[in-house]
Amino acid sequence: MGTFALDDQGVVAIFGRSPSDKSYQSAVSGTRAAGSGAPLLFSPSRSMAGECSEQVVHMGGLVNQQLSPALKYFSRRSRSAGRSTMSFYIVSPPSWSQSSLTALEAHIKSLGDEVVGSETLRSTAAAATLAKNIQNAMPAGGMVLSLLEDVEMSVAFMQAMRDRQMPAGAFPVLLTGILESDIGKCGDLLQNHFASLPYFPSLGTPDNTLFLGLMQEWYGVDYAITDQVEAGFASVMAWTAAVKHAKSFTSRPVLKALWTEPVQTPSGVLSLSGSNYISTIFRLGTLNGRGTGFRVVAEDAAEVKPDVFWL
Repeated sequence: MGTFALDDQGVVAIFGRSPSDKSYQSAVSGTRAAGSGAPLLFSPSRSMAGECSEQVVHMGGLVNQQLSPALKYFSRRSRSAGRSTMSFYIVSPPSWSQSSLTALEAHIKSLGDEVVGSETLRSTAAAATLAKNIQNAMPAGGMVLSLLEDVEMSVAFMQAMRDRQMPAGAFPVLLTGILESDIGKCGDLLQNHFASLPYFPSLGTPDNTLFLGLMQEWYGVDYAITDQVEAGFASVMAWTAAVKHAKSFTSRPVLKALWTEPVQTPSGVLSLSGSNYISTIFRLGTLNGRGTGFRVVAEDAAEVKPDVFWL
């Protein structure tokens, strides 16, 4: 499952992933029966809302924490350009439920914008048809919201848009499921499109500079550092600081320290809510001039609090 932290009674924390909060809670139920509580799982994965377990600390944040401010950013940008409304076309993976897509459409409409289409991309072979449908639905152009999580699907879709001569100036794509390590596979298909992620390696903060140095010293300068790598590192650092503050390895005092003390991460000073989801900072990136990573083009220093009841 991941990396373990131990005391003289056994495992006190796990740094890794689980299929769901419920499955992890079931797996550790009844462990450490002396009253110290089941070991905490620190997950670096980006999460969908709806799951809350006291034993799972979500350090990767919620998808909606980057998606919601990004939608507001492009909505405002559309108004500043003199357009009364922004047109969106949603491209989703099969893992997204219809209820989540319906909630997302309602959120876009609440901003005064319109959703002209929504389609699930189930195979790379269907990418060409999808690009054609988008072009037909928005002949004058509009924002394409790509929720795709598989890099091969993303590459096929972006290539299909290029084949149909759908430039980023008219059909900008906002990607929420891409990783920094995917850039090599995507190449210049990402040029002038946008990625909304909880962390970008290009941040110039002292904490991030230190983090990058540690990662490169250990793994080499060519190692691709993603937001999930950063979340994994932040998990260990947050747990260590909480243990020192609580003067205990016991889960409940450690959680209390995490809930009440600032969480120092390479991406900034964050906080953990009572739902065990970390706050994030909204940042928007686009491919840098060398095509080797993302550069930040917009950000908001205010913390984005988790909303576990939306998406």
